[in-house]
Amino acid sequence: YDTRPSRTKKQEASSGDQLPLDQPSPQMTAANRMADQIIGEINDGVHPDEVYDLFRDQIANLEANPEMSPVLERINAAFDQAGN
Repeated sequence: YDTRPSRTKKQEASSGDQLPLDQPSPQMTAANRMADQIIGEINDGVHPDEVYDLFRDQIANLEANPEMSPVLERINAAFDQAGN
């Protein structure tokens, strides 16, 4: 008898209730990766203005796309925490 948890159970647990259809679009995945980068820079102590200058064009692209608002919220929250 194999007591190790089966792979499928583990995958179900980690992906929550989302169906495969709900997977983020490639744009959303890329945007989240960029948000991680921005948040990382801020957490590393880079001045928020410098970070914003670095990513200004990408942030503008996000702002132009309503689908990306959750990513923008993450980015804005990081800027807020950095002490605006």
